[in-house]
Amino acid sequence: MICKINMKIQKIFFLVVLITVLAMNAFSVFAQYDSTGKLPDICKTWQTEEMFISGKAVDTPEIVEIVVTFNEDGTYQYWEENELTEGDWVLENDGSSIVFDKGTEDELIWDILTLEAANLQVKFAIEKKNYKYTFKPKQNQ
Repeated sequence: MICKINMKIQKIFFLVVLITVLAMNAFSVFAQYDSTGKLPDICKTWQTEEMFISGKAVDTPEIVEIVVTFNEDGTYQYWEENELTEGDWVLENDGSSIVFDKGTEDELIWDILTLEAANLQVKFAIEKKNYKYTFKPKQNQ
């Protein structure tokens, strides 16, 4: 009789631990995303800090100033050399890719290498050139 009670207690304990672990895992995944399904760290204005084109570092004085704003509503503004582009963006591949203007002829995919509150590093390819940009949050927004 005591063995049966101990077995039931062990099963209940195991079930409680399993449910707790699963719940904590689910909450940690949901905590990364805000209500729009986007990582909250990305929704801000970023400016270029470092650039590599086809593996070659661009010298600091020659870095093109690129400013990109990711809005929580899924829209973006991209400013490069006095030219503004606007459109929609979405995260895909479990938050590892940013897709600009999905499904249009202007679609562009950035693979996220690093995404932290103070650092966004992406890579992508256009016309047989590989690009790697490091962004930092733009000051004085």
